[in-house]
Amino acid sequence: MGKITLESADQFRWGDVGMGWLLKTSPDITIAQRVLSPGVREKKHYHQVAWQFFYILEGEGTILINEDQIPITADESIEVDPLCVHQLVNTGEEILRYLVISKPNSFGDRVEVE
Repeated sequence: MGKITLESADQFRWGDVGMGWLLKTSPDITIAQRVLSPGVREKKHYHQVAWQFFYILEGEGTILINEDQIPITADESIEVDPLCVHQLVNTGEEILRYLVISKPNSFGDRVEVE
């Protein structure tokens, strides 16, 4: 155990659109900080098992959950249940920086739908 910084965390590219830093990973949980550039959207997808919690650190965007489009900005959060199709879009002028917590670990659990 010990302090984790963005410099010490494993950096990764997710999908073909964003960068992230893996802050914690185990079979039970994944905690990552991610960024999306202005105008960028991730692919629509769902997770078969993982529940996810998104917390916006800075910027603004829209998250699509099933058919609902929900604006989201800094200091706001939202949950996404397993099997719910979702997609995060940076609708702002600045970087969208956020935490995503997945329980259990979401790696290998993602199913893209577009």
